[in-house]
Amino acid sequence: MVQISKAIVRLRKENNMSQEDMANQLNVSRQAVSKWERGESLPDIENISALAKLFSVSIDSLVNDVADENIGNKDEANRIFSPIWKNSLFLIAVILYFVIGAGFGQWNYAWVAFLLIPILYTVFK
Repeated sequence: MVQISKAIVRLRKENNMSQEDMANQLNVSRQAVSKWERGESLPDIENISALAKLFSVSIDSLVNDVADENIGNKDEANRIFSPIWKNSLFLIAVILYFVIGAGFGQWNYAWVAFLLIPILYTVFK
């Protein structure tokens, strides 16, 4: 019940609507909208459908308030640490291993770069 209340408030404010404006578009009283937003009552199925149409969202996202800030952050993290980036980090670690080992003749230090491979894969999994 709290989720739909939060969703109604959030969507109304995002669309710069007053409770009165929203009530007029849904053909309900302003007091009904106020009760929905405070969680004192729930809109019936017809009003939930009308709310979803009004705000151009799915009924599921309205009822479950799916527009959570963490969802966007997860999508951003998945984009940044995509398999291409993981493979690039792997390639850099392997190159460092051979540059340090063969290029500078420091094979005893090259293992540090080689250890970066499982560490990077664990961190960016």
